[in-house]
Amino acid sequence: KDIYVDYKELDSLELAEDKYDALFNFAEALSSEIKNNIELLVCARECINVTGNLTALSSQRYLNDLDIMLDLDDVAYACTHRVKLIDIIKKCFGMSADYFYRLLCIGNKFVDFGDVAEFTIPELKDLTISKLKELLPLSVEQVRKAFNTKTLTKHSTVKEIREYVKSLKTGQPLAKK
Repeated sequence: KDIYVDYKELDSLELAEDKYDALFNFAEALSSEIKNNIELLVCARECINVTGNLTALSSQRYLNDLDIMLDLDDVAYACTHRVKLIDIIKKCFGMSADYFYRLLCIGNKFVDFGDVAEFTIPELKDLTISKLKELLPLSVEQVRKAFNTKTLTKHSTVKEIREYVKSLKTGQPLAKK
């Protein structure tokens, strides 16, 4: 899957400033040469926050139906002419609804969105989004224990993380290396 940023398409949308800013910040986090997962996760959440409908954080079904009202002078017209947030995400970033929803899930589970957003488990800051996604079936405590015991490290591959998660779910011991 090719994730990209189409600034021209983003600029063509007639969005209110706060909504445009949230999407622009998400675009910047996506296109940054220095990958900062915490920034990406914060910006994904902000895209939901500016809609005023946080139910999308709890279910992909809600995310798929989430509208962003266009910023038009005629309020009656604007209320009937809305754009689906996920359509903007797909069109401007080449990102599927599933992938965007996984970003939201990773943020909800592993990020403390306090004054300064940070991972609840410091070792997670060095993992890619793909690795973080594989950890989603586990509880935060299970993930913390895996890193504390060095069963998982920042050097663990996606395959190794997947096998570890499977071993916990099935009750089968993890194969020794």
